Amino acid sequence: MAHVIELNRHQREFLKKMREHPRGLPVSEFPSAVALRRWMRHPGFRRAIASIRIAIQLQSDLNLLTAAATASSGLVARLADGAHDADKLQIASLVQLVRVAHWRSKELRQSEMQQQLIDIKRPPEPMIIHPIHAANPARARELFRLLKEARAKGPDNPNAPKDTKPAAAQ
Repeated sequence: MAHVIELNRHQREFLKKMREHPRGLPVSEFPSAVALRRWMRHPGFRRAIASIRIAIQLQSDLNLLTAAATASSGLVARLADGAHDADKLQIASLVQLVRVAHWRSKELRQSEMQQQLIDIKRPPEPMIIHPIHAANPARARELFRLLKEARAKGPDNPNAPKDTKPAAAQ
């Protein structure tokens, strides 16, 4: 686990204990509810907990998919042998496991689609001069100056500077 500067000693110890107990931290190792609530106010700790949560969820999903693949091949083997009368309870449990895995994968697909919709609805950042500035800063300054002059000379701007010279003298 990388050393995160934003965490205090107690928070780091708690996260190390979580790393040492991949199957779940014993209840005696958890901080008090008050301390955990206080820790959750800190963005660094929240990021660490979110990272752990994502890793555990991924591990759980992979375990479920592996178990479902094994269950489906065992189900096919039992049904192909014609021994489905004797093992009704076992077949029902295998079918249930495959259903749970199917439900979870469907849920993941829906959440990914919702995230894509959120990303689509989010307005794009204005990208008028930024790419030009990155490629050619001098050209970007010139464009900014020209835009500023065009806004100042616009017909809708009552504060626009007026030409002091007569039209014939220009």
